[in-house]
Amino acid sequence: MPKTLLRKLLALIVPAALATLPATAQNVAINTTGGIASATSLLDLTATNRGLLIPRMFANERIALPAPATGLLVYQVNDPAPYSPATSHGLGYYDGGAWVRISSGNGAAWTINGNGNTVPATNYLGTSAGSADDLVIRTNNTARMTISGTTGFVGINVGPPYRSPDGSRLFADLQGRRPLQLYQQRRRYPFRSRGTAT
Repeated sequence: MPKTLLRKLLALIVPAALATLPATAQNVAINTTGGIASATSLLDLTATNRGLLIPRMFANERIALPAPATGLLVYQVNDPAPYSPATSHGLGYYDGGAWVRISSGNGAAWTINGNGNTVPATNYLGTSAGSADDLVIRTNNTARMTISGTTGFVGINVGPPYRSPDGSRLFADLQGRRPLQLYQQRRRYPFRSRGTAT
């Protein structure tokens, strides 16, 4: 057999044979620099003009995944009805018992240090359009103030329907303390709270 033919055969056979052997590498690097993978990573990606594209799917496809692994990451592309922030489009992961949506970053959330450069038409504290959920303010994990998502009535230390017997839109139970006072300019208008006479 001519040597040139033998070399060509070896060039084909040896890589094919190596490809059938079990992989023993502890980590993999994918990049254009030729750099090695970080010792602490299983997969190390490096790029300056490309990113990692997470699998994208509709909500029903995500829900239908059979026995998802804990830590499984997907990007949901749609907002199923009825709308809920917890199931809206975005990046999510499976925590072993339920799917968890990863909250928006890059200043899209209200912070405890305050927010600047807000636009009232698009930046607000409350529920989104299409949601009839109540807005609840708590202290010590106890509801203190509730704004009804359907009527707009405000309740302070009271439960539904957040409306006083006389039809007032603001209803407060001050638990025997001084009555709530509403102010407009320099005139004071006493507000009749439940169980407290003004």
